Amino acid sequence: MTQPTEKGSLSKILTANAKIAMPEVTDIFISKYEDALYNKKAELQLAMSELQKEQGLTNGIAAKGIDFSKLLKVKVPALNLISFHKEGPSINWDNETATVVIGFHNTDEAGEPESRGQRGTGFGKTFEFKLKREHIVLHKSLEDKAHELELDLSATIAAISDMPRKQRQVRARISEMHLEEQGLEHLMADETMAALIKI
Repeated sequence: MTQPTEKGSLSKILTANAKIAMPEVTDIFISKYEDALYNKKAELQLAMSELQKEQGLTNGIAAKGIDFSKLLKVKVPALNLISFHKEGPSINWDNETATVVIGFHNTDEAGEPESRGQRGTGFGKTFEFKLKREHIVLHKSLEDKAHELELDLSATIAAISDMPRKQRQVRARISEMHLEEQGLEHLMADETMAALIKI
């Protein structure tokens, strides 16, 4: 009949007659480690999703900060044209600018825009505006946060993919503790062994 093992003694736990062996001990630690990694991955992915929403809102805020009202309803009597908002603002964070396309269509005899069916194809002209400094600073801050999250997420995914290495580390530490309990810690300082694993 197997004798109950004493608490806190790896030497007695990891015996031939014990109910728990090295692989099982390793599995306990690896399972906890793996759960923590997957929880961290989920948290990082959620944080990135929330950050992307915030970046989208920042784009909208920056677009609303562009005042192109003076370009609208501008009449060009010589050509019987009037201006209107056609496209944009389109944000270009790299250049720290926004572009707006102002369209032009025909006017009637009174100088007012013709009805939609009479306007013809018309044409557009692109205008560029400088983004506001506070919007640029906010965007940069969010970009930095996104970069940090991406690095952290990549490292977490890499750790999940490299579980065998963590298993070896856990087994090695258990074995090291086992040697220490048996008074064989001097093996860890053996010069020949150290030379074998030297890089």
